[in-house]
Amino acid sequence: MQFTNDSEYIHDLIRSDQAGKAELEEIRAALLQAEESGESRPFDGDLFKREMIAKHGKQKG
Repeated sequence: MQFTNDSEYIHDLIRSDQAGKAELEEIRAALLQAEESGESRPFDGDLFKREMIAKHGKQKG
C-alpha cells in the first residue's frame, strides 16, 4: 500500500493495531465461553460415524 504522507501511514498502523486487538478479544471471549461450557468428553469417532450413518444414511463412494 502506498501512503502519501506519514500521517496516513500512522493512521493505518493504528487501525491495524486496533483490528488485531479486537480479534484477540473475540478469541479470548470464545475461549472463556468454551471453558464455562463444562467438562469436555472424550470423542468416539466410531460412535459418531455410526450415528451419522443412522441419521443420514451411508455415503456413496
